Amino acid sequence: MAAWSWKAGEDIVFPTPAETLATLPLDAGWRTERCEAPQREATGPEGETAPVTDNVIALRRL
Repeated sequence: MAAWSWKAGEDIVFPTPAETLATLPLDAGWRTERCEAPQREATGPEGETAPVTDNVIALRRL
């Protein structure tokens, strides 16, 4: 977690994209296009940088 985060230093566990996707009430009319957790470098308010993880879920209605 980035040092400038409002929850920095706390032991927080976020669900994975797959765990989140599993909770969605989707029927067979949806296809998963993307379900991943890419990391990127983010810049904080004082110019510091840190790796952050984005959860990305992209679905397509069939």
